[in-house]
Amino acid sequence: GQFVQAQITAGQITACHDIGDGGLLVAVAEMALSGAVGAALSYPDGDTSLAWAFGENQARYIVQVDDEEAFAALLAEQSIDGCQIGKTSAHQTLTVGQNVTISIEELRAHHEGKLPQMME
Repeated sequence: GQFVQAQITAGQITACHDIGDGGLLVAVAEMALSGAVGAALSYPDGDTSLAWAFGENQARYIVQVDDEEAFAALLAEQSIDGCQIGKTSAHQTLTVGQNVTISIEELRAHHEGKLPQMME
């Protein structure tokens, strides 16, 4: 956490979210909604898809950086594990692997519309 905070202060991280509540996909969806930005994610080799997507951990973060190579070097200097899981884009879609794509608009409707709908 201290490393992440220091890199935010240094301007190396442009967006960040922990994956402690709902897991990686929930964090990425919330970031996409908040930043009105799309993302394309790839599953890492060797992980089961559900554990990768929804496993919760207080000490793991999704970060958006401008320079992936420089950030990877910072991680290596500090002996911190990290991997690139995807890229952000101006496209208003969230894509996970080859088979899952949802528009940010549709994601927002599902995320923000259900509770008010239930209150009617």
